[in-house]
Amino acid sequence: MLASTSLASLCRFSTPLLALQGSGRYLLSGLWLKAAKRDGWCCSSESTPGNRSLSTSVLPVSPALEAVGISDAEWRECCRQWGLKGLKSHLEDNLEVLERWGMHREARKKVALGTLTMLNIKPQDLERKLAWLMKRLDFKGKDVLDMVERHPEFLGFYPQSDIMPFVDMVTKEGYSREDAKSMILRHPPVVGEKDGLRTTARFFEAYLNFKEGGFMKAMVRYPQILSHSEETVRPRVLGLMDLGFTRCQVSKMIRSTPEILGVSSIDEVENKIAKFLGLGLTRSEAMEVMREAPDLVWLDFQQFVGEKLEWLRTEIKLGYVHISLILKRWPRVFVPPLQNLMETRKWFLDRGITPDGVSELCSRNIRVLVMSPKQLDDMFVFARDALKKSREEIFGCPAYFTFSLEKRVLMRVAFLDCNGEDYTKFSLDSLVLESRRNFDKRFGEARIKAFEDSWRFLSLDQKLNAIRTRSYT
Repeated sequence: MLASTSLASLCRFSTPLLALQGSGRYLLSGLWLKAAKRDGWCCSSESTPGNRSLSTSVLPVSPALEAVGISDAEWRECCRQWGLKGLKSHLEDNLEVLERWGMHREARKKVALGTLTMLNIKPQDLERKLAWLMKRLDFKGKDVLDMVERHPEFLGFYPQSDIMPFVDMVTKEGYSREDAKSMILRHPPVVGEKDGLRTTARFFEAYLNFKEGGFMKAMVRYPQILSHSEETVRPRVLGLMDLGFTRCQVSKMIRSTPEILGVSSIDEVENKIAKFLGLGLTRSEAMEVMREAPDLVWLDFQQFVGEKLEWLRTEIKLGYVHISLILKRWPRVFVPPLQNLMETRKWFLDRGITPDGVSELCSRNIRVLVMSPKQLDDMFVFARDALKKSREEIFGCPAYFTFSLEKRVLMRVAFLDCNGEDYTKFSLDSLVLESRRNFDKRFGEARIKAFEDSWRFLSLDQKLNAIRTRSYT
């Protein structure tokens, strides 16, 4: 298929045509070169009327190319690999456009040698394309330049025929425009890979038991999943099974954390298991940690585990036995960046809790550390203003902060109020910590379900307003 594809098509949709080798040479796919020669874009020593050559003379590297660090020898080597005698194109003018936009020297060199789009796109068209991305998709100039630097081939996509159809496809699946923009920012080639979405999705549904719509959900989280095929996924699944995971466990891990597919090799996973063993865990315990927190399979071990272990010991003042217990029972505490945990600790300190008090809170329920400051704020304000709880009562029940305000707390408060119960007289323990089974048994499962069927359609603001006004009809 590739050999029969036109040059214009290849310039638009192929990944970077030139791959940087250890020797510093930029090599071109033989299939692509064959197609380029067939289409007449490869120059010969003598130009003929029917030859669509870009130039008939061998041109030395220009000052504009030298300015971005491309030497004469490097440029001629590229032309030789392309099978071209010389290039008269828009490349130099386009490099000036990128410089005006603020792209640094090394990035301009990478883009110049990374896609043939830079040769044939007109400077004014390049300028309009960059401006369109900022205006229509609300990208920042820095984000646009970063995308082009990481994936120069992105310049080959057309706004109306490539980018907007991708955005429309994502929104038709029930996701927001922001989700589509985020996918493009994180992995620009996803725009050109959308045509294979259905085939790839069917494979994941059949092989890894993805539910209908599950592949799209995974793609929003990890857009690179579209780049994976049966040839890359099957060996990864079998490799994880060789480590001791069952097929069912591997499928579940990939469904929840598709980033696992981006792990460079199975040896990397084995090395992480060895590091967990070095912390005193058994192999079965280490694998259980990875099953419960699959993100730890692909995240950097030292950054997300090693640094947190030291921080919990020095700042939160937890002992080794306690930390080891946390790693075994609540490994998801190690998934958020350390900065997030530090901000959560600061939230408690800013509200008058002493460092020792924060340590005590964490020792009673470590999961409070993975709650964001906004979540803590919302829970604290609701308990203080709506539930009429004192500061001591609120911070005396750290587990209260670990529940969902919308799904757990508001529903129970509204149900009690709607049925004539004074919810302010309930302690936080009995109101929130009581299991669903016991709560249903205490107040009637049928009554609770009937209330939930109407309550769940309200937005968060509507729920808060209903409780405030005591209007539930």
